[in-house]
Amino acid sequence: MKFSVITVPASGLAGIEWQGRLLRATDRLTSAERHYLRHVIHIHERPEGTALADYIASIREVILEERTGIFESRYQGRWQIGFIRRSGSLRGPSGSEWV
Repeated sequence: MKFSVITVPASGLAGIEWQGRLLRATDRLTSAERHYLRHVIHIHERPEGTALADYIASIREVILEERTGIFESRYQGRWQIGFIRRSGSLRGPSGSEWV
């Protein structure tokens, strides 16, 4: 079975360096890369030095944590499920108490 990688525009991330070059708003990224660049690199919600693999692993950690809350909401007209817990060690310089 062949899977294709879905990409999204890098809108809002123009000028950020990624993989040795400056991003343009029209560049395409995976969803994981876009969220990582936005939340970790641009906004600094996670600790300095958090790598993409660490960011992805931390999302898994949040989902599996038994104290994590689960909620549903609508975003841009679509239903989504979310997970929330206290940020603790995942909190960066501009992060909030919750992740």
